[in-house]
Amino acid sequence: MSKRLPQLVMPMGILILVCFFLPWLPPDITGFDLASANVSGAEGFGFFYAILLGAILMIGFGFPLWKNQYKQTASFLTTVGASLVVLVIFFGMTTLAGPTFLNIDLFSLALFGFWAILAAGIVGFIGAIASFSREPKNVKFLLLTPSLLVVMAVTAYPLVNTFIISFREWRLDRSPRPADFVGLENYIRALGDRFFWNSVYVTITFTVISVVLSVVIGLAMALILQKPSRFNTVVKTTLIFPFAVAPALKGFSWRFMLNPSWGVYDTMLDTIFPFAADVVWLSNAFWAQFWLAMSEVWGWAPLIALMFIGALGSISPSIFEAAKVEGANNFELFWNITLPLLKPVIIIITLLKTIFSLKMFDQVVTMTGGGPGRATQTLNFYVYLNGFRFIDMGYASALAYLLIIALTIFAILYVWALYGKEGV
Repeated sequence: MSKRLPQLVMPMGILILVCFFLPWLPPDITGFDLASANVSGAEGFGFFYAILLGAILMIGFGFPLWKNQYKQTASFLTTVGASLVVLVIFFGMTTLAGPTFLNIDLFSLALFGFWAILAAGIVGFIGAIASFSREPKNVKFLLLTPSLLVVMAVTAYPLVNTFIISFREWRLDRSPRPADFVGLENYIRALGDRFFWNSVYVTITFTVISVVLSVVIGLAMALILQKPSRFNTVVKTTLIFPFAVAPALKGFSWRFMLNPSWGVYDTMLDTIFPFAADVVWLSNAFWAQFWLAMSEVWGWAPLIALMFIGALGSISPSIFEAAKVEGANNFELFWNITLPLLKPVIIIITLLKTIFSLKMFDQVVTMTGGGPGRATQTLNFYVYLNGFRFIDMGYASALAYLLIIALTIFAILYVWALYGKEGV
């Protein structure tokens, strides 16, 4: 039984972490209320962080014990830590309702319980790590631990916090903290929002144009540059530079170059196509979308070309030589041999580029500002508008999670295409 008890620690910690933010816990005070100091005094602000850290510790040192059985000492300390978290929650909630019970300062007792959790967590975690590190195959996971902790701190917490806010009403012009729990109301609101669907349409249009042109142009560049020569070598060394330019800077540069008064691209286009001399490129809905996509293609096509050059180099020349003996011309070599062999690489590149295109934001801000009208308002930009201009944080969080769902689907497809079924 003692070996199975630690397996309850991680789900218990997750349950406490989730339930603490829900509005129905007595005395109807949530973690957001405590964190925003809506409950005055140390019993509010301090208790919030005590519970938050305690639950995270439970998850943290409960995970290495989840499917592994270590020494009974570590199991015992982990179980004791879990029990103390429950006691802290009980005493802490009692403290918020009434400061003392039988002349006992329950908040002080709760803090003692918190420090006991911390001590038990540290000792138990050290014991688990010591046992875990005895296996040479586990050393690689220990070396990854610091970076994973940083990722959890800067990624996992914002994701969880945003998810919780998406179920609440929160307008910063009305309240400095989240208001009532509204369930799926923000998500239902998005489905009936015509501006949301406009941003979805713009995002899909931008994604299709940028992905197709990036892959096609990148493949064409790779086919031209794959033959060894001094000139091709020099060109290949410079292909990474466009991708290295910051997206925000790309937006400013393209906006400057398309300016109708002094833009170099505008001057070139007016010279080649005199009938387009009066066109203000970024003031036309169609051309604004097109040039926004082209600014993305300019950065991605060279990088994709490098990927294709590497893939082409892995194809055995003997395959082409055998096909030439059979009388195949260059087009037949490409269509029947090169393209089928590149299919896995094309799928991976397409999925990767799709993920980046769906979250387009920087160039929209610096190049078009979402205009003209709403012609270039991508979904990510629409999330920004609702969150930081309309200061509707609850609705913006729901929109962000709709985008996250789409990105997650393509990310799973990308991992599956890259690693096969074992990667999912």
